Amino acid sequence: MEKVIDFRRDPIFRRAVHLNENRNYHVSADAVSEAVRRRAAAVSDRILVLAQRGKLDATDMQIIAMRQRSPMPTWREMGNELHMRKQSVHERAEKIKTLVNTGL
Repeated sequence: MEKVIDFRRDPIFRRAVHLNENRNYHVSADAVSEAVRRRAAAVSDRILVLAQRGKLDATDMQIIAMRQRSPMPTWREMGNELHMRKQSVHERAEKIKTLVNTGL
């Protein structure tokens, strides 16, 4: 079964782009390059290992899930959903990024 992303349901995308209802905004997972798929798989594996080692807590996993749903939510939107200050969300996101990139 082909995975399809519907950008019309994404609030960040709707706010950033004027949608034409007659246009198809679905993106096929097949349209993604093999290099992007390999990178995504490597990042997913690293996140899983970090979570198993206890380096990522439940809040970190929520931030990751929010970024997977919408790659560009604002810090304020994420903070509101997590009941945190936007600066705290930003610091945690930077921590996650560093952990994933260094694998520590």
